[in-house]
Amino acid sequence: PDRVTPIPHPTEFLAGYVYKLGSSAMPFEPQDVIATRRPHPLSPYRGISPLESVMIDVASDRNAQLWTRNFFSNGAQPGGIISIPDEWSEDQFEKFRERWRLSHHGVANAHRVALLEGGAKWEEVRITQRDMQFSELRRLHRDQVLMAYRVHKAIIGLSDDVNRANAEAAETVFSRWVIRPRLVRIRESLNERLLPLFGDKSLAVDFTDPAPEN
Repeated sequence: PDRVTPIPHPTEFLAGYVYKLGSSAMPFEPQDVIATRRPHPLSPYRGISPLESVMIDVASDRNAQLWTRNFFSNGAQPGGIISIPDEWSEDQFEKFRERWRLSHHGVANAHRVALLEGGAKWEEVRITQRDMQFSELRRLHRDQVLMAYRVHKAIIGLSDDVNRANAEAAETVFSRWVIRPRLVRIRESLNERLLPLFGDKSLAVDFTDPAPEN
């Protein structure tokens, strides 16, 4: 879908689609594409993903991942402040910054003793992962995304507080209220757009109900 762009028409609503891959572009007529999508309230030409409703949580989780990566890439130490009593020239500042980077940046230089000149003082700024509560934060983000897609965590193999009864109920709910509506949406699109091309009005597409029997 990220390679397909619908082209609006001034009077016929839709002029067609353009499929783009790199520098190549291929046009398609409206009848050549069967678009099965969830309605987008702000854009009638495109569908909307459940992920869009939790993009803030996804972005926050991404930042949490980057923070954790940088936590270790920067020597497994949070940042700090170097206080300098006098104003330095640009050359002095650049020379000090480069020397500090070579001596203390990266995991290999972690916990090295720093020697500061000219009355400079190191003021530590310590923020631990416990303070940030990243474990709880990332679990919250995960649960928000699962709720957006209506997926029980037992479906993706998380069983920390799931027993057999809960797992079986989750499978039933997932099949009945997630998979079946999706199949209905696909079935209706095919029956409306694809089957008439065969010229036989008695043809219809259907599916086997995925929900477990009671």
